[in-house]
Amino acid sequence: MSYRRGSDIGSALVGIVVCGSICMFVAGWVLRQIFGIDHPTDFVVLAASVAVYLAFVGIIWGLVRLHQRRKKWLPCTHGVAGGKALGRCQLCLAEEKAAEAARRAAENERLRREQVKSSALALRQQEIERLGRGIVPSLEELRQLTPQQFENEIANLFRRLGYDVKQTPYSNDQGRDAIMMMGGDKYLLECKRYGEDNSSGRPDIQKFHSAIISDRAKGGLFVTSGSFSKAALDFAPSASIELVDGYRLVKMFAESTLSTVSDDSYESICLQCGARVRHLLRVPQEVTCPNGHSVSPTLSLDQILGVAPDAAPTCAKCGSRMRLVQGRNGKFWGCSRYPTCRYTRPFRRHAHVSGHA
Repeated sequence: MSYRRGSDIGSALVGIVVCGSICMFVAGWVLRQIFGIDHPTDFVVLAASVAVYLAFVGIIWGLVRLHQRRKKWLPCTHGVAGGKALGRCQLCLAEEKAAEAARRAAENERLRREQVKSSALALRQQEIERLGRGIVPSLEELRQLTPQQFENEIANLFRRLGYDVKQTPYSNDQGRDAIMMMGGDKYLLECKRYGEDNSSGRPDIQKFHSAIISDRAKGGLFVTSGSFSKAALDFAPSASIELVDGYRLVKMFAESTLSTVSDDSYESICLQCGARVRHLLRVPQEVTCPNGHSVSPTLSLDQILGVAPDAAPTCAKCGSRMRLVQGRNGKFWGCSRYPTCRYTRPFRRHAHVSGHA
């Protein structure tokens, strides 16, 4: 940068010297040819050079001003001389006012849409929290129940799902917590109130399978607020046992409770005009706002529960959350700590429990 500044200063000095030399030459020529002074003094030459320089600058400045004035008087698009630059054309003035008004309107619309979007997001979060509290208990709330309370809640859950449920004594239940009937078929129910880090293994499922055989039941449902080991997941299908882990359990609670809740409505905001509209959670469809705009549903049951549609299970080997992986032969659950942990389990979309019927 310093080298460039020095170069600019040097160029300016050279220009001044050249300009001064030209002015002195012109001044000497004028003194000799016009005023007849053959041997002017240095002072006279200097004064004449300054006069020539000022005259030169004045001429350049005059030409520039003339050019600028000429540009101002150029006709506008409507053919009026100086119409746009000098404000002499009323049509140009009207167009400028209209353009400025359009810019202001566009900026106001942008600010309005941002405000509407912000309000819509805030309302959506409020409705998620409100519906979540009113529709279904959280997984943590279920884990805080006593074992007896947990069994009662699960029994009531399957009653809402259409089963005829008869609970067994809390002690000496012979490996099942309830006997359930659906469509003339018998099913057994076993409940385990576990924490997130606890899993039911194959020995638990085998014991439950023995109870199913003893009771001559068609199948069984093993419900836990925890998770299942890989061995349990592999063994259960062959034993006609359906496994329900904690995350699927929450979804089942929501699905069963929605059928008994009279008001599952929630509000959202039309992003086009800011008007409030009302949706039904169990009937997700577009509605029309008072101003005629179509508004799509903003909530689903999975969003109310705070889980994805096929909620990630817990790794039975290390306890970490699993992730869905697309393999050569389809999707499967893989541990999020891969390659440290290589535990996998099959991916099965959650089917409704009434599929046993």
